[in-house]
Amino acid sequence: MNVTARIDLSHAFVLRPADVAKIWSAFSESIGPVKATARCTDNIEREFNSADELTSYENARPRAIRSLTIRARSKDWDTSALLHVGSRLSTTIELNLEGPESRVLLVRDRLGELFAEIRPWYSMVTRIDFFVVVWAVMAFFVLVLTAMGSGAKSERTLTFPESVKAAAILVVFLGAIGALIAGINRLRDRFFPVVTFALGRGQDRYEFDEKIRWVVIIGFLVSAFASLVVAFLITGA
Repeated sequence: MNVTARIDLSHAFVLRPADVAKIWSAFSESIGPVKATARCTDNIEREFNSADELTSYENARPRAIRSLTIRARSKDWDTSALLHVGSRLSTTIELNLEGPESRVLLVRDRLGELFAEIRPWYSMVTRIDFFVVVWAVMAFFVLVLTAMGSGAKSERTLTFPESVKAAAILVVFLGAIGALIAGINRLRDRFFPVVTFALGRGQDRYEFDEKIRWVVIIGFLVSAFASLVVAFLITGA
């Protein structure tokens, strides 16, 4: 009896040469001949007939891999597998298996473990929309300030020029906040990418970004938090 299995995941991933070798091995041992197709940033699709051929691809930035499709089919066409890794609407990893139940379960379990291994530590950061976070914080402070000033009586009404000036200041302020949010989201996409193919030169890019994440970004956040704690302790003393 043949069965089908499907896995759809949306978390970030970092695909290394060892991971490609594991996928290739799982497909070739349990299903049959394997091929891979890489869609690259230069709008060219490149085909690979072995794991070594894929992992030795230069993967330079102008021709970097954007998404990867690995497929296998048994010689009797009884069993097939298709794995897509890369951005595709709401999912980053898609696995489709068809064939005898024992073989399908074997491949699914092996790759299920691999999918957990290739999930980076910063995966949750990639899902944060700082637009929502910043505006939620601002809304909270506005409510607090409104509540604090609700008992105060207004001494006078603003004149028309004063109202125009206040509106202009508000527009500039909101524009600055919007630009700040856009900048933070761009930094998130740059240094906390959802899709990372650490193959060829991509491995060097990943290692460089990892240093930036730990030394610069995490280091800055830890330093800022420590400064706040020290300031609080000094104030409370």
